[in-house]
Amino acid sequence: MKNEEINKNELHHDPEFKEIWDLASSYTYSESDQNDEAWSKFKAEIQPKAKMKVSYSRLLAYAAVVSIFILSGVVLYNMNQYSKEHPLAATQNTMAGEFKEFKLPDGTTITMNGASSVSYELTENARKIKLSGQAHFEVAPNKNAPFSIVTPKGSVTVLGTGFDVVAYPNKEMSVSVNHGKVKVQHDNKQLILTKGMSAITNNSDLNSVEMDSTTVIWRGQFIEFNNANLSKVCTALENKYNVQLDKSNLKSQNLQFTGKFKQNATIDEICNVINTALKVNLTRKSAK
Repeated sequence: MKNEEINKNELHHDPEFKEIWDLASSYTYSESDQNDEAWSKFKAEIQPKAKMKVSYSRLLAYAAVVSIFILSGVVLYNMNQYSKEHPLAATQNTMAGEFKEFKLPDGTTITMNGASSVSYELTENARKIKLSGQAHFEVAPNKNAPFSIVTPKGSVTVLGTGFDVVAYPNKEMSVSVNHGKVKVQHDNKQLILTKGMSAITNNSDLNSVEMDSTTVIWRGQFIEFNNANLSKVCTALENKYNVQLDKSNLKSQNLQFTGKFKQNATIDEICNVINTALKVNLTRKSAK
């Protein structure tokens, strides 16, 4: 059987539709109600007024109207999970050698390297992050809620972009921007970084440096080194595994290494491979 064709003019002049439309427009969605409960409640309210015989096409149109209002309630509920008076706060940690990725309620994705800590507080007009260690941020744009990261060495402010921050204790902070724009502040100095730019702190100074995102890749299923200077390899391993490496017996700091390791590989396994490949004696000194 062919469905009856309905246009907007016909619906708005239909007495049945007008009654249901008026009821729907005044209906208030309760945050505590589930969708099924909300539908049952609304259906109970309109049943005495609705006629028993309604065409299949009209029922679809009426259901669509009600769905819009219910969906609107769900969206409003999700948008008001946190406010200025009731911030959403939590902390994520990684152990030495661990790799973790998680998503904030606002849609921002954070990827953490080993021995790191991320604490966040979200309100309707601010997104505040405290970082110790290393993390990559893919920030969900929200012009009404600036995204800021605070570390012991400085801060980073952004509206929507992708970037890395390295801020391990007792080490200088570095920021590298993959796309977008960030503002880096350290003491009384600040730099604006755009795609392909990096900055690093040095005591009380803040300097722009050449970005190097290809020699050491720490995100993903593997940690990769591509013709990486041995000093950079050592720094990356010390950060990830929260150890100090004894580099005093290395023949040369100009050696380069290429290799790929699973994220759950141990520091000793990696050092053994490097020692065999470069004929050096890289060893773990002690835990930090």
